[in-house]
Amino acid sequence: MPLLQGLARLLELLSNWFNVTLGVKLLDHLKKWLEPDKLVQGQKSWKTGDEPKVAAAMIELFHLLPPAAGKFLDELVTITIDLEGTLPQGQLYSEINSPYRLPLTKYLNRYSTEAVDYFLSRLDQPKYFGRYGRIRLIRLYCYCFFLVKESKWLVKYFLNYLRHDKTEVAEGYAPHMKKTIFMHFLHLFQSKLLGQDHLVVAMQMLILPMLAYAFQNGQSWEVVDLSIIKTVIDKLLDPPEEVTAEYDEPLRTELLQLATLLLKYLAGDLIHHRKELIKFGWNHLKREDNFSKQWAFVNVCYFLEAYQAPEKIVLQVLSGREP
Repeated sequence: MPLLQGLARLLELLSNWFNVTLGVKLLDHLKKWLEPDKLVQGQKSWKTGDEPKVAAAMIELFHLLPPAAGKFLDELVTITIDLEGTLPQGQLYSEINSPYRLPLTKYLNRYSTEAVDYFLSRLDQPKYFGRYGRIRLIRLYCYCFFLVKESKWLVKYFLNYLRHDKTEVAEGYAPHMKKTIFMHFLHLFQSKLLGQDHLVVAMQMLILPMLAYAFQNGQSWEVVDLSIIKTVIDKLLDPPEEVTAEYDEPLRTELLQLATLLLKYLAGDLIHHRKELIKFGWNHLKREDNFSKQWAFVNVCYFLEAYQAPEKIVLQVLSGREP
């Protein structure tokens, strides 16, 4: 491990001094990790059980190699998938909890255009898109989501992939992972690093299904907390007018659905935010866009039900007159 870490530091400083054939030698070494029993029996310079860490450290080097290392894309992805298949289930590292994904993502991030084309051309291959393949790709998507400044091509690809299967993160991820994903989404929303079209797809394919599943299955307060709710209210639903003026209609529609989810499942904990919530819903009732207006009616109805509005107010809302 110290040797690999030292090599990584050298590559960071002097990448162009190294021959790209170093990648060939690294791949040859990685192939030995496909037979873990032989590794355990042979001579080694690491602690027993650290084999996955050593392989991950080798994969980590690929994004530091000279630019011609893009030619290793197919071999590196393939061997990473094969390595994950050798990880034992139920231990620290497994096919579900792989140490190889972040190192591989750094490489994919560097060669993002090639990586998108590579995966798009393999959509029909079970090795890449089977049960575990989906988990790999969506975890990679999440990492790319966090590295968004350099990964917009990868973000676009994985968002498109999520169109075909919305349930992987919603049902398969632990609550603390969902919380991490949601917090990063809120950060990206506020930082404007993603375009509104990407935010809309992310909400449709990832955030809203994930939150709905969490709220329906007793995970609410493991996925959100009061500070997260306050961020949603203050930064997404009730920011200064100059911010909301920039929202396009698709984004407004997704935000209305987010607000409706909160009202449907967490109304008792939103009582101090009633003013902001009704303001957000009511302002959209007055808009001309029919689709967002439909969701505004749904949103306001949930609000009125949650907070037991007088019948007079309900009739005013339904007739389109301001309460």
